[in-house]
Amino acid sequence: MAAFDAEEARKAAAASTVAAADDGWTVVVRGGGRKKTTGPGGVTVGAVAPAAAAARAAAAKPLKVDTDFYRFQKRDARRHGE
Repeated sequence: MAAFDAEEARKAAAASTVAAADDGWTVVVRGGGRKKTTGPGGVTVGAVAPAAAAARAAAAKPLKVDTDFYRFQKRDARRHGE
């Protein structure tokens, strides 16, 4: 019965689309969109394991801060003899 209802709903949607197109309206069809990240139970799928994320963060080298990037930093370094 559910299959029949789904088929009837699809036919009704197709008929309304054709009717709108015949009336001179431009029928816009939605694109594919994004990937779904939740399963049927609402559970997130395809996520990174917390242990793997922690290992990757530990392996990453720390960011180097450039202390003479701006002109005033270079001037201060010359002025203070650093």
